[in-house]
Amino acid sequence: MKGSLVQKSGKYYAVFRVNGKQKWVNLQIPTAKGNKRKAEQALQEVLLKYSNDDYIDNDMMFIDFLDMYIEQVKPLIKPSTWEGYNKVVNGKIKPYFKDKAYKLKDLKGRHFTEYFVYLKECGKSNGKGGLGKKAILNIRGVLSSAFNYALENDLIKYNFIERSRMPIFEAKEFTPTIYNAEQIKTLLSYAEETKSKACLFLYLEMFTGCRKGELLALTWDNVDLENGTIHICQNRTGSKKEILEHLTTPKTKNGIRTMSLPPKVIDMLKAEKVEQAENRRLLGDYYKVYDYDYVIRQADGSIYNPNSINRIIRKMTDKIGLPPCRVHDYRHAVASLLFESGTPLADVTIQLGHGQTSTTERIYIHRSNVAKAENAQALANAIGI
Repeated sequence: MKGSLVQKSGKYYAVFRVNGKQKWVNLQIPTAKGNKRKAEQALQEVLLKYSNDDYIDNDMMFIDFLDMYIEQVKPLIKPSTWEGYNKVVNGKIKPYFKDKAYKLKDLKGRHFTEYFVYLKECGKSNGKGGLGKKAILNIRGVLSSAFNYALENDLIKYNFIERSRMPIFEAKEFTPTIYNAEQIKTLLSYAEETKSKACLFLYLEMFTGCRKGELLALTWDNVDLENGTIHICQNRTGSKKEILEHLTTPKTKNGIRTMSLPPKVIDMLKAEKVEQAENRRLLGDYYKVYDYDYVIRQADGSIYNPNSINRIIRKMTDKIGLPPCRVHDYRHAVASLLFESGTPLADVTIQLGHGQTSTTERIYIHRSNVAKAENAQALANAIGI
């Protein structure tokens, strides 16, 4: 990079071009006699700084960048993902960095190493205690996505998160709540007896192992009542605060699958279709209509917010004394029941829509205590003890 010294208003200036644009930098050296050599040395230092591959001629504040990112990325990601990003940016990242006045170009990996340590020690919103590893990794992921976006737009030279470190955490194993066959039967019976709004959803979930979003996205044109099958080809994502009709493809390419259902569930689907037609006739213009003809909906035609399904089911399990269980954990239960009933692992993988059998076996197959005891006895018999 080449540049020159220019005298102006009694001061030396470095004049050079950056990205095709002329730039003037005040060297803060008076044009007095004997200062030219000092100014020439300062010129070379400035030229070296601006020619450095890591240098970005950008005075954008980090906080302003976050606001720009969260606004510009909104149409590019799923609504539920954006809502999570927005919550992290405004609830966790900006409160910490707002008083530090960092410019985007001045950030270093160590700034975020310090931030992650802070989150571990006192990152809770009420200031009482720190965040766990999973929560910090989530925040780290949002930051990494933001800086990848900055990279794509030539705002920075590298992703600062890649040069940061996480604090050390003691290993903790998460164990999902897995209902056994008797518990599932109890829940389904109660849902049916009380005519729960989530009854059809629960039956479909327990006899398919589908993801929640896949069932909420199921439409009548993908239900074959004559042959007793449903075709899973889309997933519904949405905001936790509002109901959004946003359909995407399933999580993996193997998520597109056709699944058979037992006669009882097919009969329930037939009854639901008749009931929806009657509700549409009775309510007329008051019946909620969408771009897609959804299977899982309320009496007035409204579709469910994904979280409302969770709340409805949680109230039922509390009422009948079943342990708290995430809706997603029903997939674990279905996988485990199929496997222990003798279904080949490859078939369980297809049922769940996984890309690899290793995912099914590693995460979703949970051997019951009875099965574990049988294994132990089989080994004892083989060894002869």
